[in-house]
Amino acid sequence: MRRLLQFLFRYRAFLLFLFLESLSFWLIVENNSYQGARYFNSANAFTGSISQASHDLIAFFNLSRQNKILAEENARLKSRLLSLPDSLAGAALAPTEIDSSVWNFVPAKVINNSVFLQNNHITLDKGTKEGVYKGMGVIGSEGAVGQVVAASDHFSSVASILHGALLVSSMHEPSGSLCTTSWDGLNPLYVNIQYLPRHLSLYQGDTILTSGYNTLFPPGTMIGTIEDVSIAEDDTFYNIRAKLSTNFYQLSYVYLVDFKMKEQKDSLERAQQLRYE
Repeated sequence: MRRLLQFLFRYRAFLLFLFLESLSFWLIVENNSYQGARYFNSANAFTGSISQASHDLIAFFNLSRQNKILAEENARLKSRLLSLPDSLAGAALAPTEIDSSVWNFVPAKVINNSVFLQNNHITLDKGTKEGVYKGMGVIGSEGAVGQVVAASDHFSSVASILHGALLVSSMHEPSGSLCTTSWDGLNPLYVNIQYLPRHLSLYQGDTILTSGYNTLFPPGTMIGTIEDVSIAEDDTFYNIRAKLSTNFYQLSYVYLVDFKMKEQKDSLERAQQLRYE
């Protein structure tokens, strides 16, 4: 302890200088949008490069499991194709009938992913150079994943469904009733389903899908299935816990969702809002 105090006293001027320099840098970044954006892009690119190198090493030793997952997914897709009528099999329509003229998908690799925080993020190896922009939805082979919150030239940061501030417009498939999906920060395998009224009949295993009421996800994208349902005597809405269809522990490849009509839809809705204000 004495040596530590002697060290701090001996270099007190230099340590004070470092502290003031750091404080000045933080104030500049925090209070100036241009400098803040430049800092974030540089930091995002650097951390993205480090994360990608680390992820590539881990992925090399994980190829066997990934090949198994891809093989299983291909088998499911082939089964769906074979189950279609002959008139549709050649067109290979998706189960949710997603219109390719309206929706575009950019494949990306997950190079960093957190699941144990209150607000979890995912880093992808695609950025603005590949057409990624803030606000894009992200889906995986098993369902909804999250939303892009920032992007640099070659990397992007995604707020996953396991983020306390992300609310997903959803639908209870059997009844068609609208609801909201949110995460309470507890178990990465489950989410809460809000605003389903008590007059509905809900059962374990009922499917929760994206509603399509926003431009984040294509309508009918899988979110999860109801696990537990309860309601107090005086409550208006059910308390629902749903198991996520996406396993965030094993997330490796995703698709960035580009809604081609987003600008037109947003412009119309803004005009309607201003009209009635």
